[in-house]
Amino acid sequence: MCNKMKDFDVSVIIPVNSGSNYMPLLLQSLEDQTVLPHEIVIVDSGSDNDVTSIIRNMNGRIPIVYKKRDSAYPGEARNIGVEMVKSKWIAFLDSSTVPEHNWLERCVEIAIEKKVDFVGGLTIFEADTHFKKLLRATSYGCRPCGTLPGSIIKREVFEKSGGFIPGIRSSEDIEWVERVKSIGFKTDTVKEPVTKYYGLQGDLWSAIKKYYKFAMATAQTEVLKGQKKLYMSVLLILLTILTYKWNLFVAGWDKNSILFIPHITKIYLVSLVVLYVVFKGFLRPWNRRAKLGFFEKAYLLVIAVLTTGLVYKWNLIFAHFNVENVFYIPHITKIYVTSLFLLSIVFRGIIRPLRRNVEWSFIFPFKWILIGLMGGTLDIVKAPGYIWGGMLGIMGKTINKTT
Repeated sequence: MCNKMKDFDVSVIIPVNSGSNYMPLLLQSLEDQTVLPHEIVIVDSGSDNDVTSIIRNMNGRIPIVYKKRDSAYPGEARNIGVEMVKSKWIAFLDSSTVPEHNWLERCVEIAIEKKVDFVGGLTIFEADTHFKKLLRATSYGCRPCGTLPGSIIKREVFEKSGGFIPGIRSSEDIEWVERVKSIGFKTDTVKEPVTKYYGLQGDLWSAIKKYYKFAMATAQTEVLKGQKKLYMSVLLILLTILTYKWNLFVAGWDKNSILFIPHITKIYLVSLVVLYVVFKGFLRPWNRRAKLGFFEKAYLLVIAVLTTGLVYKWNLIFAHFNVENVFYIPHITKIYVTSLFLLSIVFRGIIRPLRRNVEWSFIFPFKWILIGLMGGTLDIVKAPGYIWGGMLGIMGKTINKTT
């Protein structure tokens, strides 16, 4: 085993788009590896990075190959790096990801023992400020996450996979890993974290911008389908509620108003049926890539709208607006909406962080409120991208490199 590890031929590829603060630590960690890589390939597409001076100050044992590109997203940068490597195996890192000293040894050991083509990495997300700790609690949490950084793959298998989608800003790594696994290559994952990520955003505005860009990029690929389906389902429910109350909220039940739409509820329901028939009977046979399972499930969620309508009309149906009636519930609509809001805050601020190994002492007694509010804010920020992605998925317009 020791001889096989010693002879294991692997090159490390690092795309650098923005931020090189952790590059010295990253390069030093590679010098300290128990199994040294054959070379380090850095593809730099940032405009404000000082990577060249960092490389000049390194006096290490591992050769560094540096490539400067004026513009390249991470996926394209990795593709460029793969074309430059000389090794039979490729290892991936990011400029804000620092590996453990035995990272390559553990991955190589799995590759040799299990005879696999790809070994996935596990990453812990580090947070050194109060805001970053809040952001980590509402996103990745404190448990290891499967990531492309920290992974190794045979070069010939990478080439057969088709490489990363070059024209999107993010999520290309998630899409590529899913594609590698779906094609049928032999894969495995390390059992313990092998890398640490230090690149969490330092303020709310930066986090909002990143999550928005990520969601819009994700819309172009076929990853995170479950989240896209959820957002589309919520959109359908909100449209149903809006349609049901349109003439009251928008036109004030004034039939002379230009905004008053007679029989709008019936028109809406008929439109849903027509759309269903069109997609099911025409578009799906015409484009077999269209995925409609979520649309059928979304119809079931309209039951939630009926529940909401029942709550809204409770005092009229059951109490006839008689405040003396035992079934009369004051402010029932406000109570219902407030309850839904509080439940979402509890889920995002307590339940999900605890599931992701965030410590009780950090969540309580009051930080769960901030975590929940931040999570809800980021969910709203992601909505346009995920809804757009759901629509592209229906039409079969997402990028699919497996076909």
